[in-house]
Amino acid sequence: MVAGLLPEDFRVAGHSGAAKALLHCPRRHCVWPYLSVECAMLENQQFPRPIDAYKAIIDKLVTKTSQGVHERLVIEVGIWSKAPHEDAANDFIRSLSTEQRRMLGRMLHDVRQSAIIDVLAELSWWISTQDVGFTFRGEPMPTELSGEGLHGDYIGRIADWEWPD
Repeated sequence: MVAGLLPEDFRVAGHSGAAKALLHCPRRHCVWPYLSVECAMLENQQFPRPIDAYKAIIDKLVTKTSQGVHERLVIEVGIWSKAPHEDAANDFIRSLSTEQRRMLGRMLHDVRQSAIIDVLAELSWWISTQDVGFTFRGEPMPTELSGEGLHGDYIGRIADWEWPD
């Protein structure tokens, strides 16, 4: 399972954490239905080499940042969350004009991407200075294919940079 690919906001789906904990993927390592779907999809894909798995991880992060749950709710629905305790935040979002909600959505999008970049930059530091590495099926996984760290690979893929062969 890839760490960090957790549900964006399970409250929106209307499920409690307890209900989700009862569901598992076929290998029984994903307890969230969201991850079970992701796991099943990834299990059907073949990654013959560690480099293919690395590319899939980065590309999945790029896909997951295309639009977050809160970004969608703010722009499209005009609320922050469907959770009952979010009344104050929802009232605030409802007070904004359509253009203000679009601007806030863009800001949320930028913050989301920036957070992922920060995490990947930190992992890159660990890889380059502390001899940390990733493995895939027991084999070392190459990283930093752009030469600019994991975060460089992520930023490049957002900008439609093509993976090297």
